[in-house]
Amino acid sequence: MYVRLRNDFHNTSIRIRVPSLPYTLSGHQSRRLRRALCGASGLGCKCGVVRGAAHSEAGKRLSVYPDADDLGRASWTIAE
Repeated sequence: MYVRLRNDFHNTSIRIRVPSLPYTLSGHQSRRLRRALCGASGLGCKCGVVRGAAHSEAGKRLSVYPDADDLGRASWTIAE
């Protein structure tokens, strides 16, 4: 299944593949998401990366919240 995440501050979005919900993004997915949604280098941007609605392929609104992966790296968890 695919999920679309948005950042309304920068007017960007990205489509991420997840096997099922709830799902915590992998380190690679988290880095890809951060580059695509914010792209600001350094700590100067205060957008929060995921700032806007998240939807499934079927258009269902999903919850996204900051979390950490198994190694303790910053990530996001997507749930229904």
